[in-house]
Amino acid sequence: MGRGTLNANFSIPVTGQSSIYEINGTLQNMELTGFNPMMNYVAGVNIKSGTSHRLDFDFSHDLERATGELRFHYENLNVQFIDDGKQQMSRGLYDAIATFIANTFVIKASNTPGDKMRVGKIEFERNPKKSCFNYWWKSILSGIKSSTGITEKR
Repeated sequence: MGRGTLNANFSIPVTGQSSIYEINGTLQNMELTGFNPMMNYVAGVNIKSGTSHRLDFDFSHDLERATGELRFHYENLNVQFIDDGKQQMSRGLYDAIATFIANTFVIKASNTPGDKMRVGKIEFERNPKKSCFNYWWKSILSGIKSSTGITEKR
């Protein structure tokens, strides 16, 4: 998926005690295009450029829902919408306009530490038919989307 350093901690409850799992970690120094194999498939976007300096995530989950926060320090993010069915770059006028609007008005091109840093909100409901790795990734992805401005509503 590209080069970056990932450090993660997992707190797994012992049988008979709490059913809350806790996960936190850091991903450092990575070109954002390294996320494309997953972003193309699950978010319908292709990252054209950008650099991640640090991504910190901290969330808890049970068997149904994950909640937490994500701090994503990145610069020069530029995305393009793709055709969900074919996983290819969109070429239609509508998609070109949507891409322009997203990059110009919706998506925050850089998110640097300080007063105006957008903190992502991790909120995800698990599909019980999918693996725990899918659950963890999509939980983190929900935080990435909210910190960059990529949301279903927009």
